[in-house]
Amino acid sequence: MLQKMMLDRLPERQQQIEQAWQNWQNQPNQATTHDQLASYIHQLAGAAGSYQLDSLYQAAKKCEDLLKNSSAKESVHLAYAALIAELEALRSTP
Repeated sequence: MLQKMMLDRLPERQQQIEQAWQNWQNQPNQATTHDQLASYIHQLAGAAGSYQLDSLYQAAKKCEDLLKNSSAKESVHLAYAALIAELEALRSTP
């Protein structure tokens, strides 16, 4: 039941992450846009881990780690795309 509640919140979480991503893309040199995106993804990773949504946890954690530790935008972009794909897959699961 708790896992279902987490899954029900995925659209809202995904919207927050997508908006934060857009903000960061529009203002890449502003620390607050980067920090907000990293924070949303960190929260998602924590929740996914708590609710044993392993594939979502792995995708979010990879994206978070790259955001924090990599200057290679292409790597971050690929990890972000994989995270969004994982969110979409979970949302479409009955």
